Amino acid sequence: MLNLLRVIFIMKPRVLFIRSGNKGHHPITQNQGDSLVEVGCEVFYYDVVGKGLLGYLRNLPNLRLSVDRINPDIIHSHYSLCGFLASLGFFRKPMVVSLMGSDVLHSSKLYRFLIRFFASFAWDLVIYKSEEMQKSLKLKRSVIIPNGVNPKVFYPLNKRDARLKLGWNQDSKIMLFASDPRRGEKNYALFKMAFDKVKDSGMAVEERCLKNLDKHEMMLYYNAADVLVLTSHHEGSPNVIKEAMFCNCPFVSVNVGDVHQWMNQTSGNALVSSNSDELALEVIKVFESNVVPENTLAIKEIDAVVIAQKLKLIYEDLILTR
Repeated sequence: MLNLLRVIFIMKPRVLFIRSGNKGHHPITQNQGDSLVEVGCEVFYYDVVGKGLLGYLRNLPNLRLSVDRINPDIIHSHYSLCGFLASLGFFRKPMVVSLMGSDVLHSSKLYRFLIRFFASFAWDLVIYKSEEMQKSLKLKRSVIIPNGVNPKVFYPLNKRDARLKLGWNQDSKIMLFASDPRRGEKNYALFKMAFDKVKDSGMAVEERCLKNLDKHEMMLYYNAADVLVLTSHHEGSPNVIKEAMFCNCPFVSVNVGDVHQWMNQTSGNALVSSNSDELALEVIKVFESNVVPENTLAIKEIDAVVIAQKLKLIYEDLILTR
């Protein structure tokens, strides 16, 4: 009865995000937290600093102090390691764990066993980012909710104006690589082969890469580019594709994660195999068509506020059923 009254009259779930702090600011979880605040949640953060399971376990005393101080209604961990850590605290709070992609799709049998174990006995709900993840690791208490995109951060601009701000050539075609080339799983080698073939076709083309950029710079890159190219070996639910859609930037992508789902709700984009000839051909088609993609249906579904409202309902339901 107390929980019911709290949901009805307060309607402000206190949520503790547990996330990795090894690389500093974590934009995906921060964006989700900001959106939850916008729909009426209180969001707090615990940033885990440490490598591997032992490094994470060293955070347990400080995490316990944070949980005692904050007294959250919900503990929401991002990535499985953070979920393991939260479970070992025995906090007697509803626990939600978001699996982000790499911790499911390319993990060892032992690691998957640990996920299944904690999901069965300690986690109230697992959030997958894509159907591919769900099929790879079938868990009973689970739901698919992709990361949302903030339309106040990613939105269409005039291409010429975006290029002026970035100092880019107005006359070249721009192929935008969807990550830092140094990240092996992003498969820059395939992008480079396709880029060279587009260049050999006689087109004036340049490459740019999404690396070491803040949110405003990324928005300008999407708007200034002619096409975003995703060549990853694996993905969960790639944010770059969704952010590009909000900026009306066409994309050509290999079939990873949930990209095929957005293809069914858009036009002007292309899905290809991991073949450089096919990739180059589709990029050239995008250049020649010069058509603004139609992404309206897709972006309505992944608006960050829409996603946050779904999460808030989940939190409230878990509070009631505890």
